[in-house]
Amino acid sequence: MNRFLTNKADMFITRSVKPGHINFIFRYNHFQLLDFPEKYNINKNFLSKAYNHVQKIAHTKSVSSNLKDRKEYKIFSDYLYEAYITLNNDYERAAYLLSIKGVSISEEELTIIPEDIKELQSKMEELGYNLSELKEEIGGYIEETKKCIDYRVEKKDLLTAKKLTIQLYHYLDLDSKIFNIINDS
Repeated sequence: MNRFLTNKADMFITRSVKPGHINFIFRYNHFQLLDFPEKYNINKNFLSKAYNHVQKIAHTKSVSSNLKDRKEYKIFSDYLYEAYITLNNDYERAAYLLSIKGVSISEEELTIIPEDIKELQSKMEELGYNLSELKEEIGGYIEETKKCIDYRVEKKDLLTAKKLTIQLYHYLDLDSKIFNIINDS
């Protein structure tokens, strides 16, 4: 871990998690909390290192604190964990990124399955179709969609990014179903 992140994390925790000031941390979005730029493509290995490092600093400070302070460090730790889980999940990260830019995705919008996903679902249901090949094909679509989301967010084309994020949701869901079918057989 680089010294800048170490110092920044320590300073952030020291200033943010003080008795009576815990709500201050909720002013930071998940990207800011873990010191990441607000963009879709992130390095997940670095995300894990940053999360573990900040969590370690928070834990060290909580152990040496009184009971009231420990409760506030617990709140900080829970919020930090929520940030990590959100940013580590491809769909959740995209949806969260859109939400902090003012675009939300409703549950109802997720129930509408795009036509290309329906075609892939019918391939999955066809007897004799090679599920491993289909999983590989969907994996390619997932990677391409992730690149497109990053590009569209960067270009501030948030409505297209939203459509792509919904598409990503369905690709990931289908990929998970195929994975389960393959592993159950």
